[in-house]
Amino acid sequence: MTPNRKARRWRLAGLILLLLLATAVGLRILLERFLLHKIQTAVQQNFHTNLSAELSYRPPFTFVIRDCHFAIPHHAAPADLIDVAEVRVTLSRLPLGGGPTLVKDLELIDPVVDLQSLFPSAPEQPENGKRNPSQVLQIGHLIIKNGRIVLEDPSAQRNAWGQIRLNLDAAGTSPADYRFNFAAGGPIARLGADGSVNVDRRVASLDHFALKADFDSAPRALAQDPLAVLAAQYRLHGTASVEGSAHIDTRHPANNFGWAAFTVANGAAYLPDADLPINSIQLSALASFDKTDVRVTVSNFLEHSEGTSISLDRGAFRAAGDALNVIGLDGKYGNDQFTLSAQVPLISASHGILRMNDIDCRADFHPPSPIYFDPMDTIFAQFRPAGLWRIQGWMTGELSSGKVINYDLHVSSAGGAAATITATDVDLTRIKSDWELFPDHAEISRFQCTAMGGSLDTGGTVDCIRPYAYAGRVTSEGTDLWSVARLLKAPAADKSHYQGVLDLRATFSGSGSYEGKDAAALFLADGKFEIHHGALWDIPVLQRIADSATIARKALTMSEAAAYFHIADQTVYLQDAAINAPVLGLEGSGTVDFDGNLDLDVQAAPLADWKAKIQKTDVPVLSNLVGDVAGAFQKFLNTATGILFYEFHVTGDASDPKVTTIPAPAITLGTAQLFRYMIKTGDGGLLSAMQDPSSRPTTHAQSQPATEPLGSK
Repeated sequence: MTPNRKARRWRLAGLILLLLLATAVGLRILLERFLLHKIQTAVQQNFHTNLSAELSYRPPFTFVIRDCHFAIPHHAAPADLIDVAEVRVTLSRLPLGGGPTLVKDLELIDPVVDLQSLFPSAPEQPENGKRNPSQVLQIGHLIIKNGRIVLEDPSAQRNAWGQIRLNLDAAGTSPADYRFNFAAGGPIARLGADGSVNVDRRVASLDHFALKADFDSAPRALAQDPLAVLAAQYRLHGTASVEGSAHIDTRHPANNFGWAAFTVANGAAYLPDADLPINSIQLSALASFDKTDVRVTVSNFLEHSEGTSISLDRGAFRAAGDALNVIGLDGKYGNDQFTLSAQVPLISASHGILRMNDIDCRADFHPPSPIYFDPMDTIFAQFRPAGLWRIQGWMTGELSSGKVINYDLHVSSAGGAAATITATDVDLTRIKSDWELFPDHAEISRFQCTAMGGSLDTGGTVDCIRPYAYAGRVTSEGTDLWSVARLLKAPAADKSHYQGVLDLRATFSGSGSYEGKDAAALFLADGKFEIHHGALWDIPVLQRIADSATIARKALTMSEAAAYFHIADQTVYLQDAAINAPVLGLEGSGTVDFDGNLDLDVQAAPLADWKAKIQKTDVPVLSNLVGDVAGAFQKFLNTATGILFYEFHVTGDASDPKVTTIPAPAITLGTAQLFRYMIKTGDGGLLSAMQDPSSRPTTHAQSQPATEPLGSK
């Protein structure tokens, strides 16, 4: 063979080899593009997700895919579902011809999963004619190494759960069914789970999962780990764990169900917005969900901060529809015990507003109570509750600031409640009440209780904003006179000076300090009172009047008293006042200011002398008929002397009064008939006698207030 012929053959062989190599390279490129296109089409058709990647073929059945990005095409803020640095695929056979692609081994290296985009906002609906994933792809063995979880997806920069490394091992048990084992670990948290998934039916079962976070086990300077950042920001300590199981059906959410147990042990935290350290947190709770609702049952909760603790012994939270129901939450705040039920609209909470509807709280207060939110703190500053109260209504507040914005609360008690008026240290027991609380005022429709030895019935309105104006009415029966004297800081307030019981009915109004005037100057009242079984003669002013009327102190025993009064400008105006003792009767009017200064006009009659004199004039003392006394009684008045009737003007300080005798006093028929009534009556009905037009005294310092008689309906 000639050299030229040999050379041509070698050149031809080289050309054929180049063609074969070029063909092989071209076929490989075409195959890589074909496979990548097939995978992209399958992902798009079955998962509604776009895939971008670089694929290289390693004969005979291995492919390496790099820079994989699975993205939602129509996401409001475009983001990748999963980013994978490298995917290694080993096929059982080349995906040529019909049938699914059979993957023997699939390994994902350094994947990043976006949880926010992974779960759709609405359940996916199956499409007619769409192939199941198992008809497109079947995997024998799946491994994920060094995975990361993205907790949030800002458009500028992702915040990855960078220090948590996750690993997953899944094995196919049938074309659509896979068993998996999942584990993740980082500086603070550990997560493990195992279960199964059916890719055709989009159903997953978590047979068991467990998450445990130990906030004391890692340094806080881990900027890439959100749990570490969170722990540093809120100074978290202790351990938290969650374990349970779940069944998730993405196509039929009504079939979802699961449970989880939550525990927190030796916890502690700090709330920077409120500058509040929480020294201790303990929690045990069980959560469950199904097609109807989500329920969390608390079996133990304890939180302690700044000397105050909150504990829950039992209770449940149930989310159904768009509302969260709080059911029978039973616990303690400080020493105060409570049971709470309420409804929380979730849509308002999503906008930063906490609204609680249908509040029904039974609170058993045990003073001293801890700090509460307003308006309770404002009320507690003046009115310290104890015993059993019920609170119903609604309220709204800001989640960020913890401030209450608006409320309408009905507060009631059925007799098992008590309270102390802090300014006067007056104890109230056996309270029956109905209040309505609003942000700007309170309406008290009923407030009945036992106080100062008697019964008290009051009601009215109180403004909750300055100057705290108020108005109302009060009725008191059987009240201990000594307690009232001590409350009013009466002069010479020795208990022996103020014996007896008081009945009172009045209307009142006032406010706190306003326009340069203090609360006492703004207080107004109109009313009337009676004192029964009183021992009043040791009161300085009465003692000196008795001395001036030449009545022996030892002859003055129990007596009754009554008066109409008006209070204004820090002064009590006695419009009609009377005292009836067996041997002395008094009637008068005048003023007593809040400093104890007196300006009184008093008429006095020695009743024993009157009775003897009247009997001599044949005036029918015991008769109630006006005709019986006409003429004869007038004759008695004409013969009255200074021995039978006295008039005094009282001035000075109540503890050291000055009594001036009025010479030649003039007695009226009304005054004389009042004294005549005292002669025939021991104790009771004095106020009614003063109200009788035929016997009412004709001299009055002020007009009579428009109030009903005590005991009238």
